[in-house]
Amino acid sequence: MDRRKFLTRLASATAIALASGATTVTVDGCSFDIGAAINTVLNSALAILKVAEPGSSWVGELANAIAALQQAETSWQAGGAATIVSDALNTIEAVLAVIPATAVYSPLIDILVAGIEAVMSAFGLTAKLSTAASAKRPLIVNSPHYGKAKLHGPSFMHPTWQGAFKAQWNSEAESLKLPQAEIK
Repeated sequence: MDRRKFLTRLASATAIALASGATTVTVDGCSFDIGAAINTVLNSALAILKVAEPGSSWVGELANAIAALQQAETSWQAGGAATIVSDALNTIEAVLAVIPATAVYSPLIDILVAGIEAVMSAFGLTAKLSTAASAKRPLIVNSPHYGKAKLHGPSFMHPTWQGAFKAQWNSEAESLKLPQAEIK
């Protein structure tokens, strides 16, 4: 099955599962734990902060967006609306859009953006954006990082989405010689 068909089925199954209160979705034998996926995205964003130039104008904005996502995830898992998670994910992605494609860690940003899009797709939220999130989408889709990376799917070595994402991230961080950006 190709990635598009998988994500379409995953989004449909996720919408049904979320309506029933579930946080883990299984489609065609692949498990996608949305909470764990959000945490993987959070860890990736935090890793970017470790390698970013401290004086960059976007560092503070990214730190604030990460904090907002952490709070949104907590609220969502306590029974809050899922749109607050999508707003926070869109905010992170909008901040990432201003990072130059020439930055040494730019390939990691590409992977992070692809991960955010995958989580949003699994959440079924790209079509149900709030007004605030919808306003950010033009900036996001015109980002130099949007659509650049293709995520590796789960495999025998990494049977979960999170494991596959982490392996791809760490492999890229290693190839960029940025060990401090690796996700532990």
